[in-house]
Amino acid sequence: MIAYALFALSVVMALGGYYIRPLRHVLAVSSMVVMGFSVGLLFSEDSGLWGLIALIATSFQLMNVARLVDGRLHAKYLKNAFFIGGGRLFAVQLVALVFQYFDITLPLPSLFDTILQLLVALGVFGLVLFHLRGTSPKHVKHFYSDHELPSISVLLPARNEDRNLEEVLHSVVASDYPKLEILVLDDCSVGKHIPEIVKEFAHDGVRFVQGEMPKPHWLAKNQAYETLADQASGDWLVFMGVDVRLGIGSLKALVHYAENHNVSMISVLPRRTNTPFLSGFFSPLRYFREFIKPGVLGMSVPALSTVWIITKDAYLSLGGIESVARKVIPEHYFAKRLKKMKKYAFVRTNDYLQVATSKGLKEQIDTSIRVIYPSLHRQIEQVFLSSGAMFVFLFLPFVQLIIAVSNGVMVEAVLYGIIVALLTASHLVIVSLTNPILWPLAVVNFPYLVVQEIILGIISMCKYEFGEVDWKGRNVCLPVMHVVPRLPALPPEHQN
Repeated sequence: MIAYALFALSVVMALGGYYIRPLRHVLAVSSMVVMGFSVGLLFSEDSGLWGLIALIATSFQLMNVARLVDGRLHAKYLKNAFFIGGGRLFAVQLVALVFQYFDITLPLPSLFDTILQLLVALGVFGLVLFHLRGTSPKHVKHFYSDHELPSISVLLPARNEDRNLEEVLHSVVASDYPKLEILVLDDCSVGKHIPEIVKEFAHDGVRFVQGEMPKPHWLAKNQAYETLADQASGDWLVFMGVDVRLGIGSLKALVHYAENHNVSMISVLPRRTNTPFLSGFFSPLRYFREFIKPGVLGMSVPALSTVWIITKDAYLSLGGIESVARKVIPEHYFAKRLKKMKKYAFVRTNDYLQVATSKGLKEQIDTSIRVIYPSLHRQIEQVFLSSGAMFVFLFLPFVQLIIAVSNGVMVEAVLYGIIVALLTASHLVIVSLTNPILWPLAVVNFPYLVVQEIILGIISMCKYEFGEVDWKGRNVCLPVMHVVPRLPALPPEHQN
């Protein structure tokens, strides 16, 4: 009973820490210590399911309270994040502790959890097949003459790039598109020579755009996008990263596809190139995450920043990048709204589109850390739910299959075998599309990648909430998390 009283006290101290600002640090730290001790004590006495859920929810709640200790979020954002996120986590804690105290077990059939896992696996496999069919490039019936084709502007933010910039420019200038404008923006690169690189391609029509330091509350990449779009004269805007490699006919193929199928935006699922076979084992589940998005009924729509092409009219009608100045994944905003108008397509590359990306493993992991927490709406409770769901539905069946087989429980072994087969097949399909050479690894590495993805999600959360997320030498936490910028400490001689 004492442990429950201590838990209640820790909640009161956390609330006091928010409202009593002079004592915020002391009360918040005290709340974290008392809450961790009380729930840990309860778990040591009863380490069943509800105790485990309470313990895990508490570990995330401690991070929520730690926001008060860290004290770097703007007041309005802190209030919403602390109370809404904390309230949801508290509800989970309270239910788990009450069920633990009264020793309540849910009256469910013994195979209910297995059936639920099977339904989720079927859902995942169904979504992959749905997007597999939906992303297949449709037939192009009408081809336009060079005179009829609209003009396009390729927009390349290139801060702190050199080799990649040269390679992507070689790729783009080789295009057979007749009305092509290529703009490259540099905003204060460190030790790189972007203007000189662009000058080497000036005879191919590549134009250099000088960027500026990011405005307050703007992500630097988004400001670069906005500046490039403002300078662009094309009817279509092609946003792409320097890791992209296009085929000679890629731009024509994309425009023909869009015009034939009456869409105003296309996001491309590329193929990965230059991935060493062994390091491919560790490639994050970035594309898997996009493929299992429902993309219907106004829900989250799959989209990737690798290459996305949009008409300038649609871009401007939706408010341009200014509408998503602090969004890490701005293309999702445009994709979701145009999807409602049936003007958006998520298309996987093929031999006709010829879109590839050359990101190495470190860059893939850095990208995952940069995008996972924002994709979960920067909410600690969403990371808790996402991590739990991934563990229970995507990883645990592999462990349960081994246990069922070793114990000779054939009914469960068959069910878990079906679940594992569905999940592995889903992963295998995506890898075969995006990096075919790695398909043998996809047969065995999915459970590891799920655990890796959970860890990356927690790292992403911690870096955004309490550290720094670096993107080309800039901390993207400042605009994304509403962080109050702190001035550097004064030298000792001036500290009076």
